[in-house]
Order: sequence, then C-alpha cells, then structure tokens
Amino acid sequence: MSDPEIVRLQRENEKLKREKEAAEAREEKERREKEKERREKEELARENEPTMLDEYLWNCHTYLYQNFKLADKSISSTGSIRVDGKFYPMWLRPWSKFADSLRQQQFEVIKGACGNERLFNQQSTTRDIGRNISAKVAANESAVTYFDSTARSANECF
Repeated sequence: MSDPEIVRLQRENEKLKREKEAAEAREEKERREKEKERREKEELARENEPTMLDEYLWNCHTYLYQNFKLADKSISSTGSIRVDGKFYPMWLRPWSKFADSLRQQQFEVIKGACGNERLFNQQSTTRDIGRNISAKVAANESAVTYFDSTARSANECF
C-alpha cells in the first residue's frame, strides 16, 4: 500500500470511529430519555392512584400538617376565657401510658381493617388540599378549627 492510501484509510478509520462514538452517544441519550419518560410516567401514576394507609399518613403529615402555620403572637388572640362561677379542674395530670397503649391498639385495629388495600386519597389530592387550606396562617382558635375540620373532611376514605 502506498502512503496516500494508508493516510486515506486512517482518515476513514478515524471517521468511522467518530461516527460510531456519535451513534453510541445518540443511543445512550435516547436510552436516558426513555428512562426519564418511564420514571415520569411511574411518578404520575403513583401520584394519581389511591394510597395505602402508611402512604396516606405520610402524605397528610407532609402536605397538610407540616404546612400549617400559626400567626405571630402579636396578631393572635389571647385565648383567655372567663371562669368566674364555673367549675374547672385545678390541675391536669397526663395519663400517657393509657393514651399510648390505646393509641397503639386502635392503630393496629385500623391497620388490620385496611390491610394493603389502596383506600385513601391519592397523593396529588392531599397535596392540593394542603396547598388550599394552608395558604393562610391561623391567628385564632376558629382558624385552627377550620384547618383541622377541612383537613379531616377533605381526606375521607373512598
């Protein structure tokens, strides 16, 4: 082989290598895009399907109650109630052992009744409800009551 032919073949070889690398890069890019699309579809499907109890509780905690804000004390009501002429306890003692055991017992009953079925609102619904009801800060007891009742009634089981 002559030198010009060797040079030409080397150039062709380099060109083919570049084309092969470009084709591999395109294939890799397409594979990543398909994988991204698949993940997005799965995420969308997951957000729009009913949830199980543990997922639902996590969604409520994350999207409802972590976004709940109390107003600054300077603009909130004092909350003092006149007790003149009324009977009331002089002190309250916590009964935490009873409350803890009862709470756990009731939670086990609820978990047993729900099992692994998808009975609760989808993630997107809970997120939207949280966005709507936590837009305002709570400055008094009626605002807290509104938040609590709206959060509970809007998230009832199917």
